[in-house]
Amino acid sequence: MAIPSKTLKGACRDALSMSLPLETLSMAAPEEERSFSRGRFELFTIGDRQIGRAVYAPGWRWSEDVAPIAGTALCEVEHVGLVVSGRAGVKMADGTERYMGPGDLFSIPAGHDSWVLGEEEYVSLHFLGSGSYAIRQDDQPGAANLFTSIGKHNAPSFTWREVCDGWTLLSRPGLHILEEQMPADTRELMHVHERTVQFYFVLDGEAIVEVAGTDVLVRAGEGIEIPPGVPHQMRNDSLHPLDFLVASSGLPRQDRVDIQDR
Repeated sequence: MAIPSKTLKGACRDALSMSLPLETLSMAAPEEERSFSRGRFELFTIGDRQIGRAVYAPGWRWSEDVAPIAGTALCEVEHVGLVVSGRAGVKMADGTERYMGPGDLFSIPAGHDSWVLGEEEYVSLHFLGSGSYAIRQDDQPGAANLFTSIGKHNAPSFTWREVCDGWTLLSRPGLHILEEQMPADTRELMHVHERTVQFYFVLDGEAIVEVAGTDVLVRAGEGIEIPPGVPHQMRNDSLHPLDFLVASSGLPRQDRVDIQDR
C-alpha cells in the first residue's frame, strides 16, 4: 500500500526533530585548535556536524605552511565552505585556478594548493573535510604508528583568556581530555555544563576550584569531580604556574554556559 506523501514528510520531520535538538554554539572558544605557521584551524561540533574555521595571515600558503604537517605535496582533503573575510587563491594539480572572496561559497576537490591574497587576514568556514585537515602524517588513520604517545609537543594547542595555554590530548564524543596551564593570579570564567561531567586533576601547582560558591583547595596529585549543572571556576591564586588535566564525559564546549566574568 502506498504511503501518502504528507505522512512521509511528517515522519521525516519527526525523525529529524528527535535527532537534532535546538542548539546554539559560540565560536569564541573552539573545542580544538590546530596551529601551524602563519595560521590555525579551529574545530567546532554542533548537532552531529563538525565545522572548521580557517584563520590565515597574509603570506600563508598551504604548500609551505601545512604541507610539512600533512606530509603530502598537495592538500588531499576535499573542502566545502564559505569565505568570511579576506581573499584566497586555489590551484588544482591540473593547473586550474580559482579566486574567492567574502561571501563566496567554495567546493574544492582533493589535490590542490591554496594561498592568501593581499594583506588582509583570511577567514573561512568549512562544512566538509574539517576533521581530517591539518593532521600530522603520523596521526592519520591507518598510519603505522597509530598507537603513539601524545603530549604538549604534538597535541593541538590553543590559548584562552589571552595568557593561559591548553592542549587537546584527546577529543571523542564520550571522552575529552585537555592539559592546561595557568600563570599566577589567573582564573577561568565561572561556568556550568548542562550534561557533561568533568574531572580536574592538578599535575603541578595548587588550584582553587570554586564549586557552587565554595572554594576547594586542590593540590598536585589531587583531583575534583564536577557534576553537570554545578557552577564552577578554576583559579590560580598562587604565585606559581598551575598545570592540570580536564577530563570530560563529552565535548565540553557543546553544553558550556558562561555565567559571569569574575
